[in-house]
Amino acid sequence: MSILQYSRTAGMALLAGAAACLAGCATTKAVRETRPVEYVVMVRADLPWQNSGITVREGEVLHCLAEGKWSDDFGVYGPAGDPEHPRDNFGVNAPGNGLLLRLSGQTNRVYFIGAQADVVAERSGHVYLRGNAALAPGARGQLKVTLMPAPDADGDGLSDYEEIQLWRTDPRRRDSNGAGFGDAAIVSDRRSRPGGGVLKPAAN
Repeated sequence: MSILQYSRTAGMALLAGAAACLAGCATTKAVRETRPVEYVVMVRADLPWQNSGITVREGEVLHCLAEGKWSDDFGVYGPAGDPEHPRDNFGVNAPGNGLLLRLSGQTNRVYFIGAQADVVAERSGHVYLRGNAALAPGARGQLKVTLMPAPDADGDGLSDYEEIQLWRTDPRRRDSNGAGFGDAAIVSDRRSRPGGGVLKPAAN
């Protein structure tokens, strides 16, 4: 084998190894096994974007859970809003009067939270919340929102804590069992089933 042929073969082997590692090798980031700190904020129906006072770092998973009722002159709504009347007020098509979230570092990205959602922070920033509605007269009530920012060592969109305590997957590997599907896909399938599981506040 010539030197050139050897170099090409070695290079191809390195690329194949790197691809395999990206799919299943352990991350070098430290894993945080402790339960995320819980922050509870009240979000009012009669106010625009409200600063929660909470900051998330790029790459963190923000676990969000909401409960309560708010209303206007046309009805009463929970965090999920009114699915039969979607609105596109802030660049996201979501149920009217549903709970929305944005990060100050992502000014053009708005997330529909509803009663529960996990948001992966694409950039660091402050957390803002509001209802998906114009501030019409008669808006009243508030939602109780629990926010839990948590690190995600392997960057698969699942926090270290939930991988260890809830899903029993490896927080150091995106594909814990090497089956080729990835932990995020497997967890998404589990969540779609009855009683699929969600990280709840410690009080619950």
